[in-house]
Amino acid sequence: MQTKISYLLAKGVGAILEKKVDNARQSAMLASFLEQYRAAFVCKNPPSRESHLLNLLNGGTRIHKDDPAWNWGKISELSNDTCDEHTIVSFFRKRVPCKCLDRRYKEVKSIVKMGRCSNPSCPLPDGQVECSKLLYCSKCFT
Repeated sequence: MQTKISYLLAKGVGAILEKKVDNARQSAMLASFLEQYRAAFVCKNPPSRESHLLNLLNGGTRIHKDDPAWNWGKISELSNDTCDEHTIVSFFRKRVPCKCLDRRYKEVKSIVKMGRCSNPSCPLPDGQVECSKLLYCSKCFT
């Protein structure tokens, strides 16, 4: 499992350095999914089936402090076409030990991170707003 994650990280970093953001986005989404899958099911103490089902019903929050939680929001954010370069570069930069993305990160650091409102009837343009202005639940309730 770790080999697959490492491959996706290497592929994504290469795509970022070549400025192929869509390819990097796909690698980031798959790597994030596999990291969370490994934490939930391949760890030494995987959660019980009942605990996992409760976890899903509660939107990915932890039921017990030792249970890994799925962060579907992160996977969704990375798979979204509106995910900005800042988020993609930050994702890979946090996961690779080398400094090859530092220069690229400085280039994209000034990009404002955008989030998508999950309300289908959101009046915002494309349902997007700055992440710093989103509430935790990311719903505008309009």
